[in-house]
Formats: sequence, structure tokens, C-alpha cells
Amino acid sequence: MKKQKGFNIVLKIMAVILSLGIVIGCMNTEPVQAAKKSSGTTYYATLLNHKRGGRSGNSKYWLPGTTKVTYNKNSITFYGSFSKAKKIPFTYSKKNFQKYGKRMFKLTSATKYYTAELDGNYRISKTRALRCCKRLNGLSVGLKVKNGKVVSMTFGS
Repeated sequence: MKKQKGFNIVLKIMAVILSLGIVIGCMNTEPVQAAKKSSGTTYYATLLNHKRGGRSGNSKYWLPGTTKVTYNKNSITFYGSFSKAKKIPFTYSKKNFQKYGKRMFKLTSATKYYTAELDGNYRISKTRALRCCKRLNGLSVGLKVKNGKVVSMTFGS
């Protein structure tokens, strides 16, 4: 009986030490900078998939879709639905879902275009990016918009 009591005390001490280690470890996390409302940065995402978007089957996800894209030198117009948020990553939820419609985004000479790969993002030309949108090839496209202008456009699969 005395051996079991001593064993229980050792287990309790180990549990306390483990708990303290977890608490102290959590205190050393670094803050992550997120987009602030005052910064005017908004993130949009859609799928270039010939669909209007909406609730995905019986799941809780609301997937956006795009049926048509047009563009000129200074703007790109999507006929589709979007997920919209003030910070990333964001979820494809009903709260973030923007229903189907025509949305125009301003492009500037400073807009950057990327493809997202497993090992990072790679720059692509504006011409290649716009053709990719027009093609509706099933990729996702994310737009970072600040003060009404597209800062970056990123394609992923």
C-alpha cells in the first residue's frame, strides 16, 4: 500500500511538471501580424471552374465559382462568386461567401502575379496570369486588394 501511495505522489508531481511545461511553452509564442481593418486590405478567392458557386453538397463549406472573366489593360472582371475576408487564411464559410455577380478589380503596374507551389510562390507575367483567368481551367485564384487596387494575384490548385 505504501509503494502505491508513493507511486501516486510521483505521478501527481510529474503531471504538475508537465502542465507547467505546457503553460510556459505556450507563453513563448510569437504574435502573427494580420491585416487590420484600417489598412484597407481585403482578400478574395474564387475557383475558375465554369460554376456559379454555393454550398458544397451536404458540407459546411461554401465554394465560390467563376463562369466568365474579361480583362483589359487596367482591370479584370469576374462573373462569379467569391470568398472574402480581412485576413488569411480564411475558411470557405457562408459568412465569407459573396454571392454570384459581376465584380471588377483594378490592376496597376505594381500588381504582382504568382503561382503557388509546394515550395513557395513563383512570379509569372501579367499576360500569363490574365490568360489563366480567361481559360477557366479549374485553378483557384486569390486576390489581395488594398484601397481598391489588386496588390497581388495568386493561382493555386
